[in-house]
Amino acid sequence: MPTHNQNTVNPPAGGNGKLGGVSELSRSNTKSLEASFPGSPIHDGSMTRESVQAQFQEKVLDGVVDNGYCFSSFNRDYDKGPDKLKPPVIAEVETGAGGLPGSPHMPNPASPGTGSVNPSDQPDPPDDMEKNKVSRPPYIGEGSALDPMSSSKQQSAHKVKKYILGKSHKGSVGSYSGS
Repeated sequence: MPTHNQNTVNPPAGGNGKLGGVSELSRSNTKSLEASFPGSPIHDGSMTRESVQAQFQEKVLDGVVDNGYCFSSFNRDYDKGPDKLKPPVIAEVETGAGGLPGSPHMPNPASPGTGSVNPSDQPDPPDDMEKNKVSRPPYIGEGSALDPMSSSKQQSAHKVKKYILGKSHKGSVGSYSGS
């Protein structure tokens, strides 16, 4: 779990406005900022690091966006919501003829027949289609072997302050905090 916080809405007290040298940090002028923005929620204590993080979790990472741009509704909790909008469970994906996918991972490559462009005219896909799918990403992690519903549950469970750079699940090499 991350232990370092960036200064966000809690500027360090005692800043004197001094410019730092080439390898030093400059400082803001705390008294000047408070005098310039006397009504700021940062200075009256109603806006804190914790309140901003909680608001970010609620408004950016969790829940449903209604009346959004391009999409009328979008659920950021990927594994929740109406069944037609949830990610698939690979073992439950219906495959076959008549416009269905050839496998959970690929479209049906069979032609609908002479003179037809209608997918409902497609015959069954080749029997060995899914068996011959040997693609595996060359990186660490579960990759394409991870079911979309499982990965969606993992992604939806993320909380502010629980992220670890480069680690998204327990199977990741290196540090992970599941708590």
